[in-house]
Amino acid sequence: MQYAKETEYQTLRYPNAAEFPGIPNWEEHDVALRAKDYMPLVGEPDYRPGYEAEPATWHTVYQSEEHETSGPDGEETDPETGAPVPGVRRTYTVDTSYIQVDTWEYIPIPEPEPPVVRYSRYLIKRACERRGLWEQVKAAIEAAGKWESFLIINDIASDNQELEEAMPLIVQTFGQALVDEVLAESIVE
Repeated sequence: MQYAKETEYQTLRYPNAAEFPGIPNWEEHDVALRAKDYMPLVGEPDYRPGYEAEPATWHTVYQSEEHETSGPDGEETDPETGAPVPGVRRTYTVDTSYIQVDTWEYIPIPEPEPPVVRYSRYLIKRACERRGLWEQVKAAIEAAGKWESFLIINDIASDNQELEEAMPLIVQTFGQALVDEVLAESIVE
């Protein structure tokens, strides 16, 4: 169950571990959470693939329940003898207030960025040489004025701006399948 509390700005604030040092499983510890004015959120959003739900409107329901103790926990001791006095019951109140979510806001989950892949300059050269393409690739790099840059680098990242700009021309010249093969053989682990 998720807990939150309403702030003075009519927003919800969610608890975090820093507020509950030394309390294991603090996320589920109702007494500790309520001691810091957090209440359970009640209401389930509709499941929508690709979206996460945040409470948009809510109202707080304040309520409590009365309970009585019985047995050893409810026994008092006689002040003179120290012996337990059976049958004494104590009444205590349990806060059962909660935040009822009325409507939900659905926020699109952004697509994760593809991981950056590093390609070895040396392995690119070797893969091109095996296919008899190195002289053609070298001439294309020189024609683009990037030969000095190519010699300086050890590897190229897939998010490298120059590589991204050159990729359409590379694919047009050599074909997507061949480019994919060469790059697959050139990945630096």
